[in-house]
Amino acid sequence: MKQRFVLLLLSLVFSPVFSQKVKFSSLLYDFGTLREEAGRVKTVFEFKNIGKDTILISEAKPSCGCTTPVFKKDAIPPGKKGSLTAEFDPEGRPGDFLKTITVSVKKWPEDVLANAEVQILEIKGVVTPRPKALTESFPVKMGKIRLTGTYMSFDSLFTDGFKEIRVTLFNESADPVQLLRSEGPAYITVVPKEGLIKPNDSLSLTIRVDGSMAEDWGNVYYPLRLFTDEAAEGEKMFSLFGYRGDRVSHLSSDEKAKMGRVSFETREVNFGDIIQGSSVEHTFRLTNKGAGELVIRKWKPGCGCTSSQPDKMTLQPGETATAKAIFNSTGQNGSIQKSITVVTNDPIEPVVNLFIQGVVKPADLNQPVKPKE
Repeated sequence: MKQRFVLLLLSLVFSPVFSQKVKFSSLLYDFGTLREEAGRVKTVFEFKNIGKDTILISEAKPSCGCTTPVFKKDAIPPGKKGSLTAEFDPEGRPGDFLKTITVSVKKWPEDVLANAEVQILEIKGVVTPRPKALTESFPVKMGKIRLTGTYMSFDSLFTDGFKEIRVTLFNESADPVQLLRSEGPAYITVVPKEGLIKPNDSLSLTIRVDGSMAEDWGNVYYPLRLFTDEAAEGEKMFSLFGYRGDRVSHLSSDEKAKMGRVSFETREVNFGDIIQGSSVEHTFRLTNKGAGELVIRKWKPGCGCTSSQPDKMTLQPGETATAKAIFNSTGQNGSIQKSITVVTNDPIEPVVNLFIQGVVKPADLNQPVKPKE
């Protein structure tokens, strides 16, 4: 509705200084129900020149790439008719749709600087989704079983709750497959633990991750394995991923003000030129500027070439911690940017990325830079 209001407002702002020139027999066409797999559909909007001047359609802009207006820039004398064809492509657009075409009409011959009369045409309908092939619904094949993927997101996981992921295993073979068990961290449970998957049938699993027991902080990955009685590929590997942290959305501003707040002296350091094979170091300093205890949940360099660890993991209000970061340039070359991810219980900015930058150059400029291993 907001889009339609803006378009109507524009039609008033850019209304012509002369009388109305064109009248469409209809400004809206309802395609009704369309099938996504049926392909493009079209309708014709007819109009009549009701003014005193010869006119033409100078422009027609669709609101979406799925809609294509087709028209000719033909001169239309007073009293004569013209038409514009609206084509709609339902591919990839299941559900209700309402699309607009903004039509600009000018005097003929066209004066590009002259005001245009603007008409808003609309097409609408409902697209029913096309039936998906088995390989589309379950693109990943592991033995006799198909599934949607091996990487499953649980979005945000908090320490005071849990997240559930639903997974469907489809047996595409002519033989029954028995789910025997699952193996993973103690904070991940799979229901049902076992079950029979009949030929050309499926089994739905609920994977539950307990945030109070889970490990690690920030962006995390948790492994999970399922075992079936298949002779080949009976072990199936999965990764669950998402963000784990403290839930603070329910806290008031006053409550957040009583918590710890992290403040870094600097968040990045640029070493400039670094001789290949040498190590450089920088000490990051962070201070608890909040009113409560600040807990460093995680301090993790993003590369094995960088080592860093703070001298303390808990800071009282006003207390400072230091962390020496050492970058070893062996095997590195050219411009580098390495990161250190820091996760704390700061309610405003729980994740901070520190950066190390520089340019690794060979010790002997006459020798080529050694490639990364």
